[in-house]
Amino acid sequence: TIVEAGAPDKEFEDYAYTRNGSPATITAPDGVGAYEVRYVLGQGRRVLASRPITLTAVSAKLEAPDQVAAGAEFEVVWSGPSNRNDYITIVEAGAPDKEFEDYAYTRNGSPATITAPDGVGAYEVRYVLGQGRRVLASRPITLTPVSATLSVLNNPVPGGTIIVEWTGPGNDNDYITVVEVGAPDREFNDFAYMRHGSPAEFEIPRELGAFEVRYVIGQSKRVLASVPITLSPASVSLSVPENVAAGGVVEVTWTGPGNRDDFIEIVPAGSEANARPLADARVSQGSPLSLFAPGSAGEFEVRYRMRDSGEVLASVPLSVQ
Repeated sequence: TIVEAGAPDKEFEDYAYTRNGSPATITAPDGVGAYEVRYVLGQGRRVLASRPITLTAVSAKLEAPDQVAAGAEFEVVWSGPSNRNDYITIVEAGAPDKEFEDYAYTRNGSPATITAPDGVGAYEVRYVLGQGRRVLASRPITLTPVSATLSVLNNPVPGGTIIVEWTGPGNDNDYITVVEVGAPDREFNDFAYMRHGSPAEFEIPRELGAFEVRYVIGQSKRVLASVPITLSPASVSLSVPENVAAGGVVEVTWTGPGNRDDFIEIVPAGSEANARPLADARVSQGSPLSLFAPGSAGEFEVRYRMRDSGEVLASVPLSVQ
């Protein structure tokens, strides 16, 4: 073990059992001055041998931006002793030595990547010795406010898909979700991470009523921006020619939710809801869209089908001559 020079026999700091072989690896205390390394008999704790060792002062340096956006990742270039459990962290200015927020171990190299808290104002980046949690170096950093905007690009319907164009900090774990108006900040349904870019696309609840789209800071679950939406029954219309030649082209004019993977299909008249279509096309092609009519004459239906649920929202008859 290693202890301050002259310490009582039974005192110890970090130690290694001799049964693990020679050499032994010991971590020095976070102190300076005269110490001694000791061989201690486990039975009776008698010091069998010792030798002096001097612990010298250590220092560290930190380079980081003067300011970063709240909740953002940033890099810290550091130099220092890099003991195994030393770490870089960020805390409010003046916080106690043992306090920490996000951190990175120095053993993983320089620069260290740290995520700023979701706060604003005076903070400091610190190099902390893992043993004793003493702050070896610090430097001030200011966290600045962030904002976000949300714009719904489609006409969402219950159980369908919503497409949201957004601006904001775009932190790795920030997300957009849809919840009932007034729901607690930490509540969420299906969501999309901001790291996947704008616009975001995800499914929304099947219930009807007043909801809101929210941009949520992933780190703190704080709602940074929101916009209201009303989920009401889907309104869908389909228009096709009165008569179409067998094998010809059917031009379908439609209105509806327009979820990216919803589609319009042709099936035999009176088919079950889950019938295999004779022809189909995604509504992402826009309105009107074109389908090939069946190759033989008869009565058919053109249907608008939801992607996720398979629900048929509307249908109109199609006569093929």
